[in-house]
Amino acid sequence: MKTANILTGSFLAAFAVIVAAPPAQAFPPTGAPTTTDPGLLESKSAATSTAIFLFADSAHTDELTLNGSKDPIFNNKTNARGDTVNLGVLSGLQRFGLDDLNTGESFKANEADVDGNYHIVYANCNSVISCTTEYEKFSIGTLDAGVLTFIGGLAAGTNMVLVGWEDLIGGDWDYNDLVFGLTNLVAATQFGVPVPEPTSLALLGAALLGFRIVRRRQRSA
Repeated sequence: MKTANILTGSFLAAFAVIVAAPPAQAFPPTGAPTTTDPGLLESKSAATSTAIFLFADSAHTDELTLNGSKDPIFNNKTNARGDTVNLGVLSGLQRFGLDDLNTGESFKANEADVDGNYHIVYANCNSVISCTTEYEKFSIGTLDAGVLTFIGGLAAGTNMVLVGWEDLIGGDWDYNDLVFGLTNLVAATQFGVPVPEPTSLALLGAALLGFRIVRRRQRSA
């Protein structure tokens, strides 16, 4: 009975961790901006990072920037889907920005605007299948064939993050004014929702296994 109580307690503790996590935010958040700090992207590999242009739907001219780099990475009016830029080996946290050349507004990944809204969302993936699934959440169609070829050519398990921007304060918040991908970088949040830590997932798995064992023993007693 003591063992059963311990395992049941572990299950409840693990369950509480998952339940306490913020509910998944529907995406795209039609007319509703992300108000949770999306944070910065993190490099967890010594491999070269590549940026790939995926989509743009804006009447304004926007440029993608990376903190510490003097030159813009992409321009939504001059770049085309599938264009890539080698960013070299990035170490630690990386902060990307968006400059709207029409309004003069500049947005940073982890900085809210004057209304308390954030202009960037992230989605992690690591394969053609998972990246296709995450990209479809932007409601802008499917990935181009050339982009799928690029992702398919990456080493198995290579981390990739899809990034979407809103370029206007008080805009439509569809986060598709500029959408691009980055290899060998990961986000701690996806669409404003924290990504579960591996330890939390392992704890839940262990607790569920223990709960099943207890149930079997109770039935056989």
